[in-house]
Amino acid sequence: NYKNKILIVPPIIKSVKKEKRKKSNKIRIISVGRLVSYKGYKCLVDAANILPKNYIFNLIGDGPEKESLKKYIKNYKLNDRFFIHKNLNEIKKNDFLRNSDLFCFTSNTRAESFGISLLEAINYSLPVVVSDNKGSGMQDMIVDGFNGYNFKNNSPEDLKNKILKATKNKRRLSTFSKNSKKLFKKRFDNLKIKNKILEVYNSAN
Repeated sequence: NYKNKILIVPPIIKSVKKEKRKKSNKIRIISVGRLVSYKGYKCLVDAANILPKNYIFNLIGDGPEKESLKKYIKNYKLNDRFFIHKNLNEIKKNDFLRNSDLFCFTSNTRAESFGISLLEAINYSLPVVVSDNKGSGMQDMIVDGFNGYNFKNNSPEDLKNKILKATKNKRRLSTFSKNSKKLFKKRFDNLKIKNKILEVYNSAN
């Protein structure tokens, strides 16, 4: 009833320049977030298990699900290509983002209201594969087929397929990378957000 009175102002983060990633014959997948159940990281581990061995996963975060996730990874014998990193400072985290090939966001409920780490990923020009979590703000940072793909919520098989689809073609991966940065600049440019805030103050006068 009151949509005409609502203005959504996204978080402001500093734009970074696109840099060339280190060359590697491995595909480096990254995800960042608290290790809690609604983040859907077990789905990510399940997908890793059915992907080729040159797909390396780095999960940055800490939380109550850490030990159960470590056991889950160990049960699949994925310790040599699925790594959990905790207590990383911003510099180290950003270095991982800078040198990854794809960002996965697997949150599976509307408890994920936005997703700052996903915003950081497109800022670093990362192609993304994101769960089709309806009613969540995370969809603001993906246009399916433009800068990555949506996958069926809680489906490791579809997640695997979308990761392969995004990464098998280097030209497509490069295009998605450029498009992520375009999307960031279009929707989350600092000046545009600041102007939105000014609109609120000016309309109140």
